[in-house]
Amino acid sequence: MDDWSAPASARPPTTIANALRDIQPSASGFRPVPLGPRFHEIPIEDLVGAPQVDLRHGGIDLSPDGGEVAFSWDRSGENEIFVAPVRGDRIYQLTDAGDRSVSPLWSPDGQWLAFLRDSRGDERFQIWVMRRDGRRLRQVTSADSADHRDIAWSPDGSRLACVSDSTGTRHGVEVVDVASGEHVALSDFAYDDATPRWSPDGRWLLVSRDADLHLVPAAGGSAIRLDTRGGAAGSSVDGRWSPDGRSIAFTTDMRGHNEIALAHLDGTRISRVEVLTNSIHDSTEPVWRPDGRGLVYLQSCEGQVSIRRVFVASHADTPVADLPGVHGSAHVGPDSETLAFAYRSARRPADVWVRLQRAVTPQPLSTSLSPRVDPETLVEPVSVRYPAGATDASALLYVPHAEALRGEGTPPAIVTVSPPGHRGGWDPLAQWLAHRGYVVMVLADAAAPSVIAAATAWLGAEGIADAKRIGVLEAAARSVESARSATERFERELRD
Repeated sequence: MDDWSAPASARPPTTIANALRDIQPSASGFRPVPLGPRFHEIPIEDLVGAPQVDLRHGGIDLSPDGGEVAFSWDRSGENEIFVAPVRGDRIYQLTDAGDRSVSPLWSPDGQWLAFLRDSRGDERFQIWVMRRDGRRLRQVTSADSADHRDIAWSPDGSRLACVSDSTGTRHGVEVVDVASGEHVALSDFAYDDATPRWSPDGRWLLVSRDADLHLVPAAGGSAIRLDTRGGAAGSSVDGRWSPDGRSIAFTTDMRGHNEIALAHLDGTRISRVEVLTNSIHDSTEPVWRPDGRGLVYLQSCEGQVSIRRVFVASHADTPVADLPGVHGSAHVGPDSETLAFAYRSARRPADVWVRLQRAVTPQPLSTSLSPRVDPETLVEPVSVRYPAGATDASALLYVPHAEALRGEGTPPAIVTVSPPGHRGGWDPLAQWLAHRGYVVMVLADAAAPSVIAAATAWLGAEGIADAKRIGVLEAAARSVESARSATERFERELRD
């Protein structure tokens, strides 16, 4: 039975009949408005130099007992491994190597952490392990020329599965003995493998390979392709075993967009597939509740990514974390209700958040934004569409507060592109430029020159920005030094 007494999500319900994406504000509404006495000068280091919890190379991980979250954070200038109790306000730094350490993963007994480290700065990650207190740190893999990804502990904690390119240019599945470091390749390396996950009994690895899910024997042998789509075109990826090992949840686009589906197993054969989600929005990354009654997953809508819950029996579907912004790397505690995840928004860098059992409002465990910055004083961008040839293009528009303007009249503008994977989330450069009094228009990361030209023309034609004072920042400046240099260059050009 579904738990209808479970707490509601933070986002209030809406009675608007039409989808919000169909309601486009008029250009006359894109004008600077006063913030009031809360506005104050913010140092560039507090925005562009703000740290973030790493999501690029992996995510966060919740300990098996649900008591601590492990994550990678660049608070000290380089990514190191940290842990934070889900109750309390203390954070512990476990590594201090000065090398990039990412993707921490708890062992099944919760006594060890595995993680990836790039010691040479060449994106060739090696596997390391340490005790949960940071002691007994050692390197498990020694092939410095190889890259390792997607680590996964075996159920008994004696081995780690990963994908590696140690035998060539493609990433294939390997299993590494934690004690000895000996590794065995389980792939023929004909395709790139991803996300190996152990079956609960430790006999199989579920692997994403060539847009399909495969069962790879952990002891070695031929892989078995799972027919998850009944011959239909599309892809099936990111499979997750149910706690009892009798079914697999996965992401598939066999009906034209990403949805969460469930494959029921009869041995190594699929007996039945059912789609669990029923939405026009993309749904990805299913994660099982430990009680096996349902899953949580990510849903994308207009640049926002929320976490939702769907029950297996009834397909009842509700939001569980949907603050405005981008949620990711969801994990469910052993009580099947506690939720840990990473969250970032236009006004906040990526941090670790948790929603405890029976709680309605999630709380941050880490705080990347400087205490000198009130996130409510930053700019909330507006999603806009503008003509770009035969079709319309979309962008995010940051309109500065009136107090940020330098001089009278229509403000200047800068057109730039979104860093890959950041659209709808934290963009410190855009915030810094808006804080300096610029209208900032952020295009998709693959925007063509013609689309950029159309964006600058639209800004001027609509009177949103001064048509004679619009610049283009094609190579996004993401460091403090480069952002400061770019800003000074634009301001010199405006003065001239």
